[in-house]
Amino acid sequence: MFTRLQIALPVALVTTIVAEMLTGSDGIGVVMLGAMRFADSPGVFAGILVIAATGIVVIRLMEWLRSLLLRWDAEASG
Repeated sequence: MFTRLQIALPVALVTTIVAEMLTGSDGIGVVMLGAMRFADSPGVFAGILVIAATGIVVIRLMEWLRSLLLRWDAEASG
């Protein structure tokens, strides 16, 4: 179950950002689209870095939670 969550959460993050880009609500996707429209490369790359950092944090949190809750599992203990 935790492995599935660890895979699904980054996919859900990307899906959320793409949906937010399409709907036009406030968030990182809209900021990136605005930066892209005005050829603001640093703004676009900053958005990419924020998304990547958020994905890494989500994956690490899931690894931590998995190791905490599944101490008996050899794979979870690392």
